[in-house]
Amino acid sequence: MSILKRVKNLSGSEDSFLATLEKWLDDIANYFIDRHTSGFVEGFNNKLKVIKRRCYGILNVTHLFQRIQLDLYGHSLFALKS
Repeated sequence: MSILKRVKNLSGSEDSFLATLEKWLDDIANYFIDRHTSGFVEGFNNKLKVIKRRCYGILNVTHLFQRIQLDLYGHSLFALKS
C-alpha cells in the first residue's frame, strides 16, 4: 500500500494537500532524482516583468526591445576589460 493511501486512510477525508501531492508526485520525485528546477526560467521571467514595469510608457516596441537587450547584456558590453 502506498504512503498516500495510508495517510488518506488515517485522515479519513480527502485533504487538498494530499490531492496536490498526488497530482505532482512524479515531478517532485524527479527533482530529487535529477535536481532540475525551473529557477532560471522563473528568474528570467521575473527580470522581464521588472523591465516592463520600468519601461511603462514606451510606445515604440523597438525601444522596448532595445531596453531589454541593454538590461540583459549591457553589463558585458560596457564592463571594463582587464
